[in-house]
Amino acid sequence: SILAAKQAGAFAASPDGHTLAVSRGTGLDLINADGSNYRQNVLTFPAIATYSEYTYKPGVQWSADGSYFTVAVPSKDPMAADASVAFYRVSADGKSTPWGTKGGNYVFGGNIAPQIAPDGAHVVYSLHGAGSGPDSLHMLSITSDSLGDNAFDTQPGPTGWGWSPDSQVYAYSVL
Repeated sequence: SILAAKQAGAFAASPDGHTLAVSRGTGLDLINADGSNYRQNVLTFPAIATYSEYTYKPGVQWSADGSYFTVAVPSKDPMAADASVAFYRVSADGKSTPWGTKGGNYVFGGNIAPQIAPDGAHVVYSLHGAGSGPDSLHMLSITSDSLGDNAFDTQPGPTGWGWSPDSQVYAYSVL
């Protein structure tokens, strides 16, 4: 055991297997895979409303070399008129850097929640169409000073499968 019961959350191991990112309901931690060098709260945020009994824990995407991960953190109330998602890059040593914010509901807003490419430079997500219309699929380009959004498809019921390890291809299917 590395962490005591009920102290961990969703976790992701760096590609080199050295570091674990632990996502909790109000923050992200880093810990070495051998249990040493536990760095709590390298990134903190308010609890994200889910309107149910589960705790939302943002998923992280490690870079291919394990030197950093990128994470998308939704705003406190994803159903609020001013809902948004904030992107951060967190280095393996625990330094957190904000990489931009995008307005919208990224918890319940579409069939595909934000899926970050391993290089941290692109994110695919979908938004529900008006009424029961098809989802609009989007790709964000993330740089340290801007976010570029490109709608690239409209499909009913898309399912996101994820990115290729080289961040060049995103796979999804539709009903």
